[in-house]
Amino acid sequence: MEGVKSTRKEINDAYISPSKTKRFSGIVEMYKSILENKFEKIDLPAKFRMIYDQLFLDEMPEDKKPDGKLFRKETIFVGDGNSYVHQGDPNEEKIDENLTKLILFMNNPEVPLIIKAIITHYFFEYVHPFYDGNGRMGRFLLSSYLARKLDFLTGLSISESVLQNKKTYEEAFSITSNPKNKGDLTPFVDALLRIIIQAQETMLSKLSKLTTEVEQLREIINKLSLSEQENEVLFVLGQDKLFDVLHMGISNKQLVEVFEGKYKRTKIDTIMKKLEKKKFVVKIKSSPVVYEMDEKLLEDFV
Repeated sequence: MEGVKSTRKEINDAYISPSKTKRFSGIVEMYKSILENKFEKIDLPAKFRMIYDQLFLDEMPEDKKPDGKLFRKETIFVGDGNSYVHQGDPNEEKIDENLTKLILFMNNPEVPLIIKAIITHYFFEYVHPFYDGNGRMGRFLLSSYLARKLDFLTGLSISESVLQNKKTYEEAFSITSNPKNKGDLTPFVDALLRIIIQAQETMLSKLSKLTTEVEQLREIINKLSLSEQENEVLFVLGQDKLFDVLHMGISNKQLVEVFEGKYKRTKIDTIMKKLEKKKFVVKIKSSPVVYEMDEKLLEDFV
């Protein structure tokens, strides 16, 4: 949304070795926490700053880091460079005041949860407490809330859906922020509800496709007359072949972790050598030992 570019490899590196790279390591770790069902309760304005630091501080340029006690000191205008949608809160005192009000709203049990999540997202973006990263943080907060209250797939899919509906999202924000609108949040709530529904429908479609592919993979492997152990291991290699967009394969060490101790490393080594001899897997790296399923097995895969 804000023009921050990344590659799949950068995200993968940040996921696997967050301590070795600063770029995206914070935001990847925070989204990973959603999968691990770890959520930070926001009960003080300082919690917003804590989440911000975890998401961005290590990679944020010095001139864009917060210069106040918690938030920014100076005024900031929200727009696309050619025009401004609105002006964020004018100073840190006002930011702190409004985020305190937002926390009270967030903890109001009388507001329907999805409506509350959308309004919270809008208000955080409207306040714009930081010089940079407000959009990404606002979407993370929305993702985290939806994951906690609905399901993690809805939570993780919302940012992509917002990006796919960028024009709708920005128009709804602009209309809602217009002084002539008199603070009516209906346009933004309506637009976000539609975006959330589209995210869920897209995810259901993806899950259906993935389920079909896994079933087809299982049928292919079952026709190979393998031992139960070989069958299980090859099934894991097959899923990796289908779904790993970076095509990095799986190491024998990772396979031990996948099976959670069911097979020791020596057993995995033996199974992989048998599968390699039968030409069902290909060794793509020797140190550490990494294999992938032979793509010939999936030539007729639909």
